[in-house]
Amino acid sequence: FYDRILRGRHFDGVIMFSSDIDDPILPLLIKDGGPMVLIGRHPYFLNVISVDVENREGAREAVAHLIAHGHRRIGLINGQLEMEAAQARRDGYKQALLESGIAIHADLMVDGLFSEAAAYQAMLKLLDLPQPPTAVFAVSDGMAIGALHAVRQRGLRVPHDIALVGYDDGPLAAYATPPLTSVHQPIRDMGAHAVRLLVEQIRGQGAATSVRIPAHLVVRESCGGGAADSTSAKGGSVLARGAPTPTP
Repeated sequence: FYDRILRGRHFDGVIMFSSDIDDPILPLLIKDGGPMVLIGRHPYFLNVISVDVENREGAREAVAHLIAHGHRRIGLINGQLEMEAAQARRDGYKQALLESGIAIHADLMVDGLFSEAAAYQAMLKLLDLPQPPTAVFAVSDGMAIGALHAVRQRGLRVPHDIALVGYDDGPLAAYATPPLTSVHQPIRDMGAHAVRLLVEQIRGQGAATSVRIPAHLVVRESCGGGAADSTSAKGGSVLARGAPTPTP
């Protein structure tokens, strides 16, 4: 199918979103050599122009916030490590622990497969540990919602019995019960940068450079943390914000 599309060349450029490291389509597009922008960086094709959020730093900030509020046993519900975002967010989790002198425990890192159902089971696994975590960082909001259901199923409460932080800050985060603290991923900005970079390539307007957009933590009620300096439009407190940075 994609071979036929590439042979026909009925397009001027491609914006591709793919979080799977082994996606078979990407090498075909790169071989074609046409204008392309990738949303989400790819570890095997670092020379491809891309737009991405600073996943590692966003995760580090989320876990550092939990540490600042006294948590030392912090669980991680991660996605498949075949996805670059899952690798980066896991690395940010580890970085925050190491920076605070907290040991990394393999039993506190479980796989939620980027799905609510798998995250539900992953959270139950964490709660069944001899020493369960006092806080959990789920690397997507969907997995955080699955974890929230598991906590309730055990008769526990967020954040009173266990703190919870997600990643994405999607539309449902502010309307969860309790409202979900989450790392904001600026999807609209990412799309706008991708279109701009693609148009620059199509028009031959100089050498386009990849863009990395800072992530920031939006603090709501699920982590039990205090208010921060400025307030977001989605009913939370914003801990950090920055301008997009081009990468070489």
